[in-house]
Amino acid sequence: MYDKQEKKNTNNNSNQLTERGKLMYFSGSIFSGEIDPQLENMYVTQVKSMTTGTNLSAEQVQTLYDYVLQHKDTCMVTINDQIPILLKEQEVDRLAADLENILHFFREGKES
Repeated sequence: MYDKQEKKNTNNNSNQLTERGKLMYFSGSIFSGEIDPQLENMYVTQVKSMTTGTNLSAEQVQTLYDYVLQHKDTCMVTINDQIPILLKEQEVDRLAADLENILHFFREGKES
């Protein structure tokens, strides 16, 4: 399913991106998962330290990003529609940075 060759990139926000064939593994401060820039889809595998399995489209990531920018103090994220996780102000800022980077990868995929 994945190419054996992996290419690791890091950026100034300490997020890690590993290319595996057409999928990229994103490891951010709050969100981690696999990004398919061609399909504009992210399969979220982890939120903070909680394991999950959720697909997010580019539109959903954009909506979440817009919401987070408007509500910078605290934010509640629900995992698997059951487990609420409270994000404090610093974590909300880190989530916004993660989402911004994910959106950037979607845009790069469109241009490829």
